[in-house]
Amino acid sequence: MNKNRLFLGGVIFCFLGVAGIQSGFTAPAPTGYILSTHARCMMGRVANKQWLMAKEDEKLEANISTPGKYDLYSLKESRTGEKATPLKRQGYPCDSYYYVDLKSDTQGAYTALGGINWNPVPRAVKHLNPNSAAYKKVVADFLKENGLVNPVIKIENVLKTDIQGDGKDEVFIVATYFAKTHRGYNRGDTPLYSLKGEYSIVLFREVIDEKPVTRLVVGEIHLKDTLMPEPPSVAPNLYSINAILDVKGDGVMEVVVDDRITEGSGAGVYVLENNKFTRKLYCGCGY
Repeated sequence: MNKNRLFLGGVIFCFLGVAGIQSGFTAPAPTGYILSTHARCMMGRVANKQWLMAKEDEKLEANISTPGKYDLYSLKESRTGEKATPLKRQGYPCDSYYYVDLKSDTQGAYTALGGINWNPVPRAVKHLNPNSAAYKKVVADFLKENGLVNPVIKIENVLKTDIQGDGKDEVFIVATYFAKTHRGYNRGDTPLYSLKGEYSIVLFREVIDEKPVTRLVVGEIHLKDTLMPEPPSVAPNLYSINAILDVKGDGVMEVVVDDRITEGSGAGVYVLENNKFTRKLYCGCGY
């Protein structure tokens, strides 16, 4: 791990997978697939309650009956019945990953689900005020606990939903700060290197035994400057929530996180288990 930055999670390109639950012994469990239009690749699938990452799924290439249509989801909208081409491999330098092309002129970042037989949005996701003093304090406290002194607080998004389906709402907070006075912005808002005090994090806030608890989903906090010409791996990641969906078909909602880095992008599915978030599906690459 580079000593100049605190790496708090993972980042990647993606097309993901999902599957339903087998009904008795008369029919196989349906297999669903999840495409990230942000990253244009396949993370994997979920079959018989198992997470199967595309890059490690030996049966994936032999499975030629991938869905011909996908439903698209984001935090802003949903679209149904988007036609897709058959599964194929990416070209260089991402030839170890799969993807499909949607036949419509799809614009924007969506999580596309194909082949599922359940409702991926069992509960509503609500947007809260990102300028809330309470949520700014949550972010500030987390950054200070992880080594930043007097951090600049910039919250991009605050989302509330009941991911477990137990009647209790939780909150996701996306916070990103990169100084706009420095260097190397050659692809949107993703810099070539980081400066001390910068960060991009996704936090999860819940109440346990009447006490609020903050957990990290994924993120990076930069404790020192990382100036060129150090290796390209020092380039910082920028994280954002693409969607909060029931990817697995079990009624529990997972969070799909997009990432961007200089000359690359990705997405991953993160699951809350054993009081922490684990990345179950992902893919990603770049130059």
